[in-house]
Amino acid sequence: MKFSIITITYNAAAYLEQTLRSVDEQDLTDYEHIIWDGGSTDKTLEIARSFPRVKVYEGSDEGIADAMNRGAAFAEGEFLIHLHADDFLENPRVLTMIARTLHLHPHVDWLYGRLKVVDSDGEHVRTTPYEPYSFKRLRRYNFISHPATCVRRSLFEKVGGFHKNLKYCMDYDLWLRLAAQAPAFALSTVLACFREHQNSLSTSEPMNVTDESYQVRNAYVTTFYERYRSYRTWKKRRYNLLEDKG
Repeated sequence: MKFSIITITYNAAAYLEQTLRSVDEQDLTDYEHIIWDGGSTDKTLEIARSFPRVKVYEGSDEGIADAMNRGAAFAEGEFLIHLHADDFLENPRVLTMIARTLHLHPHVDWLYGRLKVVDSDGEHVRTTPYEPYSFKRLRRYNFISHPATCVRRSLFEKVGGFHKNLKYCMDYDLWLRLAAQAPAFALSTVLACFREHQNSLSTSEPMNVTDESYQVRNAYVTTFYERYRSYRTWKKRRYNLLEDKG
């Protein structure tokens, strides 16, 4: 099996059907779609089980990072894609495009594409720019979008998956550990859509995201200059957030 798509859920009924449909409509069918549910009490499981190809696993977990690891533990595919329950694949040819890229570049262990940001109603807000891969620049800021990333399962397991002590920036931390093992391949294509809404942690708690990103970045920078630049980035981001609130 080529791909394992992993979606974690907890009372995710509001947007889940669009997420699952975006996978179900892919023209490449060499995939499995895994749901890890942490105890939903709404219609999440009913929606998930209405899609015949979806494999549902239930249990308790210790947060988002732990839930993603638990979902990945059931994966049988060669590559993993973590697609949250309020995000969706951009079009029905996404998996085909990724598969062709991996066929043309068999040395690639992980890749990322661009992201379309939508609002709670699915209306387009902005599209992230194309960012060529650079480990040096990745240590400065996170330009890799979580739902638009595909990672070889063996590499994911080698670096230990997501660190469950992190609440907001577990993806950035994972990218830095992956990058220490293998360079990423950058695609200029939009692969996924990220939904901004007030129930999303990255939207509702931007200051906490900024602080944890600073913590993660400092675990991997190696020189005094990098640490100083990291500090300036953190201070500037906090200042801008305070200005926006004021």
